Amino acid sequence: PPRSTLFPYTTLFRSGGTTPSLSTSGANLEVVLFTSYAGANPTLNDSNFNTWIALTSTGNSGGTVATFGWYCISPTVSASQTFTANKQGAFFITAWHASTTPSLDQQTISGTSASFASSLSPGSITPAVANELFITTANTQTASSAAINSGFTLLDSNLSSFYAAYSAYLTQSSLSTVSPTWSWTTGNTWRSEEHTSEL
Repeated sequence: PPRSTLFPYTTLFRSGGTTPSLSTSGANLEVVLFTSYAGANPTLNDSNFNTWIALTSTGNSGGTVATFGWYCISPTVSASQTFTANKQGAFFITAWHASTTPSLDQQTISGTSASFASSLSPGSITPAVANELFITTANTQTASSAAINSGFTLLDSNLSSFYAAYSAYLTQSSLSTVSPTWSWTTGNTWRSEEHTSEL
């Protein structure tokens, strides 16, 4: 079986500010993805005062949508952890337990402003070891329904009047290359990120 375990409190919080409290007890990896519209880059804090490592961002300028991410290995966890961002957006928070100490393997990002485009992939990643965890997210500045390929499990979605946001994950049991592809029916200025961790 996969060595990574998704805790059952995967949470989407639909606005900026501080999330409701979450029980993260037992996790040794926390991943926070945050999608937003225009404005300054957000900062992330949590009630346990963890140190967060920023993932590569799709950028946030010129009135476009953006995706931001952070992770924390061996975090301080609790039965009532909260997360705070200093701007409006959508949180996708996952906490994981792995049998070995996790580490970040690779990241890819992509974006398109073509209104006629109907799909987007952040790029292909070949895992360094078996049972790696892939996490991907996508958003657009206009609300749209989206789907993900390649056996990914959709974590959650957020449709608002300003943007739509999605996140999904996959545990890859082999060393085969993974190329997540998001597809949609309407919307433009899509941004997508992919991160893989060695678990």
